[in-house]
Amino acid sequence: MSSHLPSLIERSNWLKAQWHLYGEAPCSAEALIEPALRLYEDQVLMERPSEFGVLLTLFLCELLQQVHRREEVATLVERALAWAGLDISRREKVALLSWQCRMHSFFQRQEEALTSLAQLSELTRNENDPLLLAQHRRVLAMSLFAQREYRHSIELYRETIELYRLSGDVCGWIGLFTLIAQLHRRLGERDAMLAAYIDCVAGAVAQRRWVEASNASTGVAEEYAERGEHALAERALKDARDLAGRASTLPVWMELELCATEAVLCALKEDKAGAVVLMRKAIESGKALGWRDMSQRLRQIVPWLLELRQGEEAVAALERAHGLELEAAHEVGRKHMAIQLRLLEVDHAKAEQARSATHASELAARNQALEQALAKQYELQTELIEASKLATLGSLLAGMSHELNTPLGTTLVAVSTLADMSRQLGNQVRQGTISRKGFERDIGACEQGAELARRSVESAIKLIESYQQLNATHSHEHWVEVQLDEVIRATWDRSIDPRSPLRIEVDANLCVSVHLEAFTEVLRQLLQNVERHAYAVDEPGVVQVQACVDGEQILLTVSDTGRGIDPELLPRVFDPYVTSQFGKGRSGLGLFVARAAAGQKMLGKLRVQSELGLGSRFELVWPSTPASL
Repeated sequence: MSSHLPSLIERSNWLKAQWHLYGEAPCSAEALIEPALRLYEDQVLMERPSEFGVLLTLFLCELLQQVHRREEVATLVERALAWAGLDISRREKVALLSWQCRMHSFFQRQEEALTSLAQLSELTRNENDPLLLAQHRRVLAMSLFAQREYRHSIELYRETIELYRLSGDVCGWIGLFTLIAQLHRRLGERDAMLAAYIDCVAGAVAQRRWVEASNASTGVAEEYAERGEHALAERALKDARDLAGRASTLPVWMELELCATEAVLCALKEDKAGAVVLMRKAIESGKALGWRDMSQRLRQIVPWLLELRQGEEAVAALERAHGLELEAAHEVGRKHMAIQLRLLEVDHAKAEQARSATHASELAARNQALEQALAKQYELQTELIEASKLATLGSLLAGMSHELNTPLGTTLVAVSTLADMSRQLGNQVRQGTISRKGFERDIGACEQGAELARRSVESAIKLIESYQQLNATHSHEHWVEVQLDEVIRATWDRSIDPRSPLRIEVDANLCVSVHLEAFTEVLRQLLQNVERHAYAVDEPGVVQVQACVDGEQILLTVSDTGRGIDPELLPRVFDPYVTSQFGKGRSGLGLFVARAAAGQKMLGKLRVQSELGLGSRFELVWPSTPASL
């Protein structure tokens, strides 16, 4: 642009020309950003808010999104929506709200995303413009994706693509085919997934979007590799490299995808060592970027490591993948619950608003409205309780699945490898082609694999036994009279490593009636929780256990002076799969099991108080005699 202050017509013509350049060469987005940002900062922000400022904002949002500078996109959109009193068209308002909702969803601000989606739905009601409908359907599909409504999300994404095509829009919507492919994979529909990747390649090439085309080609290559179609897989990988070479600049995440896909094809050609080297490189490089395929790639490397007899590293990779997936599952469950609560609140607010209008009419209608309010409150309470139960159950089942998947997956891989090695060894023995040294080496490898399988099965059995603790009911038959301090010391001896620098102080000289099995389980979990979390490794410390009779109840406390519990973690410390030590052998079930045993078997309560840096205090209260239950 010229150095003089351009007129509105000159600016508009320049912006149209920039859109044309971008449409002709989408990979030029990086080069187009600087002049557009300079105009925005030097002139648009220095003047009163204008419609041109909104149009330039939307252009910048598209360019910045292409190069993954999403924080700047979010800032630009919020600023444009905050320009009070600005009279803009419905099309521009819809576009801004669509970008706002997309950014809220990307940064996992689900409540804000729902608010933007509600405004967008209201604006596009009875709308016929295909571009406006496409923008609405796109964010609605994103919301359903987040709620795991995969089938409905696929339908909406396909409708979005057709609407974009009808509108003639040149923005980056062709990548939606990749999202559709991922959804088909989650539904186990491999043929549909492959077809979506191929559609994405064709569409991206037609639009000269080389990065999207290369990314989709890696998906095609890996699917052919899994089907054992070597030639097609090699051709797809070559296409992916060629397409990536056409891009003026290649994002780092795309380089990682190419590296990981090359690793998969190396493994297909039985070059497991080369495959491991490439996949390690991709995983370590992607760690700092928060690479979205990290868990999938960690699981892919496991069988290759086992074939190279690197069993310990294989187990570590599985545990790392498990930790990432479990964190994601827990986060999804929490967000799903928050969305459900938000929807209930919105519905309730609308009902209250309608009732308020009725109250203003006449006194007779007010009584009826109050009755409706009470019914709605009861219905809302019931729905909240059921939603909470479902969210907890969903989180527990997801965690159980992930917990058992690691040892069982390790066992399956180890047993499969053992079977293959046994067949090869048998063939060599029958053919007389094996030496004594080779025989001893292979037998040693078989023993190592068998030991790995045995440890994994034992781990799965222990997990199942811990889950059985949750399916327990109260029975008077298990209540016995015990000397409480003796039971506490015996439980300490069974639960804490004798080499631990921790020591216990017991003040519980009471003879009480207790559900012995449940009590020892709760106490074991509390003592081990102190050992694992209150103090650093090899740090000396004191655990104080005290008990007293409080009316018709027994109160037992387990206290420490350790590091305390993080205030953000404290409200969820009894939830399943809440732990600060994923990937270190901790599942986050201990305190959940303890509270379940206290409530179901002892009909008691388990509470916690903690202050960061000053320690924690767990209180267990139960009826003093089974007759008082």
